[in-house]
Amino acid sequence: MKKYDLYLFDFDGTLFYTLPSLIDIFLGAFKKVGLDAKEEDCLRYSRIPLAESFAELGGTDDLVAPFVEELERLIDDKDIMAKSEKYPESDEFFSYINKNKIRVGIVTSNNRTHVYDMFEEFDVPKGTFEIVVGNKEAEGTKPDPRPLLKALELADIKKEDYHKVVYVGDALNDALAADNAGIDAVLLDRNKEFDHIDNYPKIYNLMELFK
Repeated sequence: MKKYDLYLFDFDGTLFYTLPSLIDIFLGAFKKVGLDAKEEDCLRYSRIPLAESFAELGGTDDLVAPFVEELERLIDDKDIMAKSEKYPESDEFFSYINKNKIRVGIVTSNNRTHVYDMFEEFDVPKGTFEIVVGNKEAEGTKPDPRPLLKALELADIKKEDYHKVVYVGDALNDALAADNAGIDAVLLDRNKEFDHIDNYPKIYNLMELFK
């Protein structure tokens, strides 16, 4: 695998297995505003812009504020957060990037506070990720490139060096966002969902990035 100066990562489904908590969060928030979401759709909802899933279920403008308020409340619920898990290679991965002083950052549609809460919950060393761009640090939702471009700005990466940066995520929108930002993309395909896609390099666990 090609070596990069900066590795950017998606969060949910990439660094942590958060699907069980995301199911509770999405079902709870949609129920709060009277929208009937199905559990089997929650993985997809976590991978597409929130506006798309909200519109798909018939959400109207007047429901957006209470929906987002409930979503953010549930994201910070400690019992829900406790349903998330590390991946089998997580400890090795965090240890490797710290030991080898690899530059890493996170670009997520989640909020930055939740990311730091998860790091504390799962004993990820402070300072492991030098950049965390969440849904309040930049406008736009993947595949919009603006969150990634914000991370590149914070990392002081010049445009001529974009080819030295990669974004790793578990959804096609992650790869498309990388394309739109002008950086490399790697699909993390833990469950072999993307066998039909040949446009991007694929890995099946995080440690394969460094082999």
